[in-house]
Amino acid sequence: MKNVKKTSLRIIGYVSLAFLLIAAALALTIYLTLVSLNDDSSWVASQRRDVLEDVEAPGVYQYHERTNFLVLGADKAGGVERTDVMIVVSVDEKRANAALISIPRDSKVTVKGRTEKINAVFPNHGIITTMQVVQDLLNIPIHYYIKMDFEGFEKIIDTLGGVIIDVEMPMVYDDYSQNLHIRLMPGRQRLNGKESLHYVRYRGDGFGDVTATNSGYVGRVARQQKFIEALVNEASRPSNLGKLPALTTQLKDAVRTNLTPAEMLKWATLAQSSRGFQIKSFVAPGRPETIGDASYWVIDEKQLAEIVNEYFTVGRYGFSVGIMNGSGNLDAARKFAEELREKGFKVSGVSEVKDYQYQYTVIQAREEFADAIEWLKVNLGLGDKEWIKADSPLGDVTILLGRDMINR
Repeated sequence: MKNVKKTSLRIIGYVSLAFLLIAAALALTIYLTLVSLNDDSSWVASQRRDVLEDVEAPGVYQYHERTNFLVLGADKAGGVERTDVMIVVSVDEKRANAALISIPRDSKVTVKGRTEKINAVFPNHGIITTMQVVQDLLNIPIHYYIKMDFEGFEKIIDTLGGVIIDVEMPMVYDDYSQNLHIRLMPGRQRLNGKESLHYVRYRGDGFGDVTATNSGYVGRVARQQKFIEALVNEASRPSNLGKLPALTTQLKDAVRTNLTPAEMLKWATLAQSSRGFQIKSFVAPGRPETIGDASYWVIDEKQLAEIVNEYFTVGRYGFSVGIMNGSGNLDAARKFAEELREKGFKVSGVSEVKDYQYQYTVIQAREEFADAIEWLKVNLGLGDKEWIKADSPLGDVTILLGRDMINR
């Protein structure tokens, strides 16, 4: 009996060792695959910092950390690799929210003094210039890029088992030059890889890449955003965890990125738990315009800045300002809020102090907002105002307006 027991224990030990070796080999395979995806570029994300009276503005994510990804979908039609899908994804992992903004492929940009469509920047100038152009356009740092080709996109969707999407209309389209033949019927359905690619590439509805309507932007860009949200839901299903080894094989041939293997694993893990994330989607606002013989999407820089400040940062300087009006003058608070907004600050709210009037203006915020307060004082001429180092009751920094601000 003892011998049988020892034999059983030995078998269990061998089986356990075998599983450990298989797991180690699988982990090594996944790691080496991730290493092969990495493009060790010399890119360093940067952000222009305003300087006023020798005081530098705080970093845009100094208080509200976000990570920004440039996602590119590349098409090799005609032998030229153009990035016909361009989306910036901004993730705040601490507060569980993400914002997406699609940049239409015909968007007009200036590169080295010449006008170009943004989808031509990558084939003409490379990934570093592409990231710089997008960074300058949105005025936020772009930390990482992920470039995927359309053929690899199909394989990844098939490995996941397809994606559920509600097709809005019959989609029938033929482009013989690209051997592209789309046949999709309307209704909620699970699309395989080829069908998914057809859905995001379809532009035969009369709206092209993007068209402004009374109900918002429509067209191919809007469908791409809808598909991404459906893909996130699919990828975050626990049942897809077991598909990771097969996915890494598909990713190896389809994806290039400057994420390190450790970073890839971190964000892949976060994606698995992203179901509770709040996701907001936007299109770079603008209008179609013909310049010379070419059609462009001319971006409205003012509207774009408003979207970026509201959803991709917390104001131009990365922190919000609340106003508590203790001056007894309603007009003083309104004018002060307008001044803050004109200077690029995010006003988180205006509240009235009804029971008491303050003679002098004070600032209230935690000590960690020292750079923000110094910048506020220089911008607004509040150099002699008292700073109370305590939790702000409204926004990151609260300015309690006193009567000294009425006729300043």
